[in-house]
Amino acid sequence: MLVSLRYPAGKFREKRVTNITKRNNRQNKKELAVDVRSLSSTIRKKTSASDSRPSAAGVGVLGVVLIVSLITSIVVSDLGRMYTGVKKLYKLCHKRICRIKN
Repeated sequence: MLVSLRYPAGKFREKRVTNITKRNNRQNKKELAVDVRSLSSTIRKKTSASDSRPSAAGVGVLGVVLIVSLITSIVVSDLGRMYTGVKKLYKLCHKRICRIKN
């Protein structure tokens, strides 16, 4: 609420009234503030709904099987290279260690 007076003190009073309204606005914001974490919309956003349909369970199992089989095939296809790489690394390190000891 702004109060304008026609004499020189009017500006001081006008400023004082606006400061009071600003202070009231801050107090109102504090009183009306809501904790966002306790809202039901936030809770529902983080909670997954259960689905007891057999088709949903089947799709989930199929997805897990596909992901596991893909990762397993990648690891198995690289086992040969990993074995030869580790073997070469062992021989190289063993030769260097033997040189240092002698």
